[in-house]
Amino acid sequence: GADAMIRDGLFDEFPVDSVWGMHNFPTVPVGKFVTRAGPFLASSDTVRVTVNGVGGHGAMPHLARSPVNAACAIIDARNDFGAQEIDARNAATFTVGRIRSGDAIDVIPDSVEFAGTVRSFTHSVRDQFAAGLDRIVHGICAARGISAEAVFEKNYPPLVNGEEETVIAARAAARVVEAENVDTGATRIMGSEDFAFMLLKRPGNYIMIGNGEGEHGGCMVHNPHYDLNDEILPIGASCRVELAREPPPPHRSLHCPGPSGDRGIDQGLFPAGRLAAGHRCAPLFPGTARSPSPEFFFETHPTRATRCRMKSPCPDTEWPDNAIEPS
Repeated sequence: GADAMIRDGLFDEFPVDSVWGMHNFPTVPVGKFVTRAGPFLASSDTVRVTVNGVGGHGAMPHLARSPVNAACAIIDARNDFGAQEIDARNAATFTVGRIRSGDAIDVIPDSVEFAGTVRSFTHSVRDQFAAGLDRIVHGICAARGISAEAVFEKNYPPLVNGEEETVIAARAAARVVEAENVDTGATRIMGSEDFAFMLLKRPGNYIMIGNGEGEHGGCMVHNPHYDLNDEILPIGASCRVELAREPPPPHRSLHCPGPSGDRGIDQGLFPAGRLAAGHRCAPLFPGTARSPSPEFFFETHPTRATRCRMKSPCPDTEWPDNAIEPS
């Protein structure tokens, strides 16, 4: 739902400078965290191909054009493509999970449909796979005198953690479980996560909390026998408390809405942790005083973020020596 929320105005209604996520991860022991800066989880894209041949009797294949043989050739060629045309330093996978065609063993069907998933860690590899799919599918089918439709659907982008935010998340976790139990060089994961959409819009970090091993939390997610290990709940909650105590990275700016009438849309940026005495715009902190100007007022959201609404554009702001610190 992250992409839908963002398109629906999430960061306009609730302006933030960074985003933070946590997910439990079976096979990692309880009391341990894993994360890494840069690409951490892979993108997830869908390949759908329909091969249209000419059906016929299995005993007389010369009177037909088998879409089954063409589909098999396409799948093999796609695997070769991944091995030969994708830079080996850029991990990527292509897996076909569904093939649908005829039912009778002695009938060549008219068509075959197959679908699979592509995973990678860079946008360039995603584009390379999309272009390669079209070339391979139509090239193989043209050579066999048949046709096909191919769709490459981009679903979830790679999840990319910020460098500074990963340091902050690891430091917060270390105050709960000790530094030796926080792995900031974790192996990249080929699974995907829609929190990646938020990290495209704001810097942040996504960290995994150990769910346990073996019979005590080791069953992987998306398995019918998966069970959340209740032992990790206070560990995860304590980590979020420690994260809330961390100051933001020094280069981050806090958002001040620009001209927006009653909408309070985030349009301007001002230095973090400061208020301009002549500007009267609040940073995203609760507890700041109401502006004396009738053109500006502050609104505190249930999320404890305060934003400034205004009926006229923000004036050009010079930062005086007596700039007000937020309360």
